[in-house]
Amino acid sequence: SYSEFEPNGDLYISGSQGVVLTNINEENSITTDVRLMVPYIEVDGKTIYPDENGNFTVSSGARKITVCAHCFNYSLVDPEISYRLEGFDRSMTTVRRSEMKPVDYTNLAGGEYIFKMQLLDAYGQIQNEISIKIVKKEALRETGWFRALIILSLVGFVIAVTLVIGNQRMKKLKKKEEEAA
Repeated sequence: SYSEFEPNGDLYISGSQGVVLTNINEENSITTDVRLMVPYIEVDGKTIYPDENGNFTVSSGARKITVCAHCFNYSLVDPEISYRLEGFDRSMTTVRRSEMKPVDYTNLAGGEYIFKMQLLDAYGQIQNEISIKIVKKEALRETGWFRALIILSLVGFVIAVTLVIGNQRMKKLKKKEEEAA
């Protein structure tokens, strides 16, 4: 491998993980040398890119969503990265940058989700954070009006069954009264 040293103290070191940049005249800091991003997500194996607002919109029939989060690290440190899909995950998941892999979510209900990714320093303090909005369209069965229609249908069915049973009993009672008379 070949490395490069600049007169201003920048040292570019090539290695098996890529190129690392450090300045021998300054303290090694992770805040300026690390970039967090989610350039795309995969939905059932198909790549989806963000819209003009940076949001990802997913169809209602999507079963598996893979968030392809990246942490570009041009420093010598291996920082901790925490991530969470708000509205689905109960707590943050924390991994080292070198252990980070795409994150899969299956069978999400329709609605809006926020994928948060945080860069942590050695003391566990947040140094950088990004938030990505993922909107999964609601399926027909998840819409409010459909649920209301189902509930009203069930209530109507119960009322109809009650009326039919009541009418049958009334007919039996009238028939018994006629026979007794």
